[in-house]
Amino acid sequence: MSIYILDDDVFYGQKIKELVEKESKTFTQNFGEIFTFTKYRKLFDMIEERSELSLYFLDIELKENQLNGLDVAKEIRKYDQEGLIVFITSHGEYAPISYQYLVSALTFIEKNQTEIYIRKMICKCLEEYQKRINDPSNQEYIVIENELSIKKIPSKEIEVIETVQAHRLVARGPLRRILFYGTLKEMEAKHSFLIKCNQSCLVNMRMVRELDTHNRWLLLMSGDKVEISRRNLSDIKHLMKEER
Repeated sequence: MSIYILDDDVFYGQKIKELVEKESKTFTQNFGEIFTFTKYRKLFDMIEERSELSLYFLDIELKENQLNGLDVAKEIRKYDQEGLIVFITSHGEYAPISYQYLVSALTFIEKNQTEIYIRKMICKCLEEYQKRINDPSNQEYIVIENELSIKKIPSKEIEVIETVQAHRLVARGPLRRILFYGTLKEMEAKHSFLIKCNQSCLVNMRMVRELDTHNRWLLLMSGDKVEISRRNLSDIKHLMKEER
């Protein structure tokens, strides 16, 4: 868990950080560290290495940067699909544009409002962040290990794990593709929601939309289809009924 603040006005970014720190003390939830940035590239460098549910406060008008806050939000979604994004703006008229540009934004905060208003908005954002943190579906991870690191990837970001070579796997989702060493047997043993659907593929049952028993395939949330072997069809059919 982490909170990220991006504003090219270093003084305003620090003000938001101080208000977030004050409001977070009214919660029993630990929200993790709070980071402030004036440059979006430094923000990207940090979140590329992390796989956790995060909260972002993004200034829409980044005058000293090539990207504006809306562009930055789109880039963040490449690394973090579940994180909460809050836009900060000096112009209230940008708010409806921001929702069209990125419909998954949580809300927006107007800079020119009173401190009381801003604190109330921050409190609402932290309340929602707390709910997401404690949502059981956000506490499931797929653990990927190699010689240099151990990554915990939120289960919602991975749909299948496939064999690409002997002892080499790829974890794949709508916005993720991670190559690593291991075996399907090891991954299935570690994660109860990963089920073997054919000789070279595990499927994340949390990401299955539909089972076609006649044609023997699974329709995933992304729209991709995965073939099921005859041997595994019965087990998957049983698990689909349990998921209801």
